[in-house]
Amino acid sequence: QMEENSLSYRCLSAAPIFQELKCLSIVLASGTLPNVDDFFLNAQDRNKHNPHILETRHAADAASRVYCRILSKYNDRPISATYENRASVTYKRDLVEILAAIIKNTHRGGVIVFFSSFAAMNEFVRYARSDPQQLWQRKLRSPIVEQKRMVKDTLSKFDHALQKAQASHISGAVPLFAVCRGQLSEGIDLADDRCRTVVVVGLPL
Repeated sequence: QMEENSLSYRCLSAAPIFQELKCLSIVLASGTLPNVDDFFLNAQDRNKHNPHILETRHAADAASRVYCRILSKYNDRPISATYENRASVTYKRDLVEILAAIIKNTHRGGVIVFFSSFAAMNEFVRYARSDPQQLWQRKLRSPIVEQKRMVKDTLSKFDHALQKAQASHISGAVPLFAVCRGQLSEGIDLADDRCRTVVVVGLPL
């Protein structure tokens, strides 16, 4: 028996929907919207509607509060999170030292570490947990690790660890290991103390 095949077309632009809306004002509330002008007004007749766009500034002052850096070396050794290199013990040990320094120097709140895939994250977690020098507890402070299809449970453990650290006045951050394009990287509110530092280990394909 042959299965029926279907072909569907999906519009990924919001412009057609906004053209049909019969309203005078539209309020968009989101922290991840692209340029609003291109988002829905590019398909409208500007000469006729003459829309006025008001956008608030970002809460964080990028000039004084946001620090970005790309690490390509550690102790004069190249840092590479590629598939070919991620099994290297030297790479994993260097990554432990880098993350440990970031966690220590982020004096409070959470440090979110995004790996390129679950396979990459789990391989690093196995190494750190099995090391006889107790790297997982001593250096990395027992991170909370994202589990597939268990977002609520993961966030509950993370929030509990944050509250415990705050109540104990422990210096240093609470680490959370997650995955790029995973559930914790999309649509989760990691505001304020939940996320003081973001680290991306490698890039997803």
